[in-house]
Amino acid sequence: MHPFLHKLLPYYGISLIHLNPNSIPHLAIFINLCEAYLGIEPHFNLFCYFFHLKSFAGAKVVGTTYLVLRDGKAV
Repeated sequence: MHPFLHKLLPYYGISLIHLNPNSIPHLAIFINLCEAYLGIEPHFNLFCYFFHLKSFAGAKVVGTTYLVLRDGKAV
């Protein structure tokens, strides 16, 4: 697992299993954008600028938490 995820997931108090399947590519693309395109380590504050975490009722259940682009950040 990428070191960025080792810091991000405990911050939110979740595991990868709690994320819905569409959130995994968001994480992978963000990490790739930072490392390959920008040439920097993935930065938590930059991640929070673009995304926020939402959860369905009864969070901490498999697939009930998902990452959403913040308003005004979509292309």
